[in-house]
Amino acid sequence: MHVKPSLRNACVAAAVCLAGVHVCSFLNAGLADRPPQRGVARLHDASCRALFTVTDVPQRYAPNASLFVHNRYGYVSADKLSVDWRARQHPDTCGGNDVAGAVQQLLLKRDSPSGAVTTDYSPLAAVLPSVLAFQGEGEASAPTVTATTRIGAAGGLLPYVPCEIVTYADPASVTACFRARLAHQDTLWIFFMGDSKIRYLFFEFLARSDDELHYLVKFPNGIKSLAEIDRKHLKLKVDMEASSTLLPGLLVSFQFSPFNDVQVSKMRGSAEVKQLARWAAGQETPPHLLVLGYMSWILQTMLVNNYGEVVSQMMDMHRIVVPLLHQIGHKTRVIVTSQSRYKIFSTHGRARLFGMLHGDPAYDWGEAMFLHHLRCGSRHQPPPSRHGRHDSRSRDHLVPEVEDSGVWWWDTSLPLSLAENKECEELYLRGLNYNPTYSSYFLKCTDDIHAGGVTLWDQVTMLLNLVCNSVLGEREGVCCG
Repeated sequence: MHVKPSLRNACVAAAVCLAGVHVCSFLNAGLADRPPQRGVARLHDASCRALFTVTDVPQRYAPNASLFVHNRYGYVSADKLSVDWRARQHPDTCGGNDVAGAVQQLLLKRDSPSGAVTTDYSPLAAVLPSVLAFQGEGEASAPTVTATTRIGAAGGLLPYVPCEIVTYADPASVTACFRARLAHQDTLWIFFMGDSKIRYLFFEFLARSDDELHYLVKFPNGIKSLAEIDRKHLKLKVDMEASSTLLPGLLVSFQFSPFNDVQVSKMRGSAEVKQLARWAAGQETPPHLLVLGYMSWILQTMLVNNYGEVVSQMMDMHRIVVPLLHQIGHKTRVIVTSQSRYKIFSTHGRARLFGMLHGDPAYDWGEAMFLHHLRCGSRHQPPPSRHGRHDSRSRDHLVPEVEDSGVWWWDTSLPLSLAENKECEELYLRGLNYNPTYSSYFLKCTDDIHAGGVTLWDQVTMLLNLVCNSVLGEREGVCCG
């Protein structure tokens, strides 16, 4: 039977709204079971975790405040904040009090039954420096790239991260980090697991030091140097391993894992879940760092084919995956990344409408469900053992300790993604969507779901701060030092 487009769109919208109601009801049901808020640390004792999970603001914004104590049963009313949440503000027009208020509001929302939404991160994106400059107006205003990295343009100081981020722009500095680690451990194994979004991050991670280490990438059907691979356009859905003859103990792996099975039996039998289960059970030694991204494929697949069941199937997936991640997180560092947000101007017509309905809103409630399961799971996990392979290096932030074990949620990259999207929107509204900058790998404005090179670069920088700072003896005040 043929269904009119208008009717179908209405049905889809209704399904999304209904899904949102179910999610809020589900999360609200678990609210009474949450433990009371524990004590919090001082700002100057910012943990390495604050580099990845939005936790607070730099001390210069709140010099006399501790980390915000969440009132998880209420909200800060909008009239108490001086920041205009949806205004397209210039970075210099939002002061420290506004940033502190925006972060506090985000923490309240993120820990609430409904969870945070994309617009809760918008004020943080608004205070980030732009990497584009314009001369003139309209199509005559040729854009100029003013910086290749947003963290670099900010001088290593993001307004919502309470520590300084080392840029690691020089490949030699990354190589020095890996050498320092391998000087006192036999191997360094970094594992990326996820779909094409994580594959781009895997390649960007390798590219940072390829000029020094000349990586060889092993595919199922052969080996190529990284320089031979068209990493910016490669769409192979295969597993890969990268190594360097110059550093024999270094291994960087990628497992293509869409997490898109819709039946519980198939979920448990998938390659990605089986691998997580082996690490969780101690049948195999886990990597030193696991970077994982999921929800993107399963959301899109189910919303297109079976959106009426998306809520229950998403919960089934979280029930299977999250406990495994908790167990692995007591043995090794586990980071689960938020999804880069949808670029609505990259598509047209019905495709754009679909993106508006199923893009950011779907990510919002999918991530809220994940965080709910993450909180519930952390209450039922046994305390981690302090006897491990790296007991002698208590300051090594790749080694989980009692106070920071488990799964780290990576949402500090989300404002970076939104800032990139805003620049794509700026180009589009100026009539510059045919300018080479618009379609470049740097911004990827024509790609609706993947982050551009500028955001990927900053994500790699954050990962390198985790891996490197504690072994290189970075100065006081840097993240993960």
